[in-house]
Amino acid sequence: MKKMLNFKEVLIWFVICSNSMLLFYSTCCNVDINASAGLECSKADKSIFEDEFQTNLKKLLNSLVAEAPYRNGFYESREGKDSNKVYGIVQCIGDVFVADCVNCTKESISIALHDCSKSKHVKVWLKWCFLRYLDEDFIGVLDRSSMAHTNETNLDDPSVSQRGFSMMTGLVATTHKQPLMFKTAMLDAGDKGKRYGMA
Repeated sequence: MKKMLNFKEVLIWFVICSNSMLLFYSTCCNVDINASAGLECSKADKSIFEDEFQTNLKKLLNSLVAEAPYRNGFYESREGKDSNKVYGIVQCIGDVFVADCVNCTKESISIALHDCSKSKHVKVWLKWCFLRYLDEDFIGVLDRSSMAHTNETNLDDPSVSQRGFSMMTGLVATTHKQPLMFKTAMLDAGDKGKRYGMA
């Protein structure tokens, strides 16, 4: 004879199955992930291992993690003095949650300390944030280097590419005037679809 499940057992199975489906859906189908976009390390510098510089770097990185997510995703700081002074910034894109900004900042620091462990000039680009630190005061100084994250497999015809380039040029020219230094734009290319940009 088959045993009938009572209401409590059915409810427990429903919750377990629902949570399993939710977990499956949220882990296998997460399109928006924080992917690595680039890394730049200076040449190896033996002075990076000096205790005072390491102490200042650790203080700086800790302050970036602690402050940036709660200051609209942008924070600059400096630690130390003289030749052991270190300057740094972190910037999260304007449309991520605070928890994602915290995690992105931590991940970028982890990448920097692992992949650029002997460098005093470091830049890490992730999809959701940007980290930079070095032993020279760069804050407020125009950085002419750039980084682009593109989809190499989906090439456009030249007219759409030119319109996209113009859209991005406009974004770059006006983003610094935005309160969060973050701006998006959309280009409607008609039957060729839409293109999105962010600066």
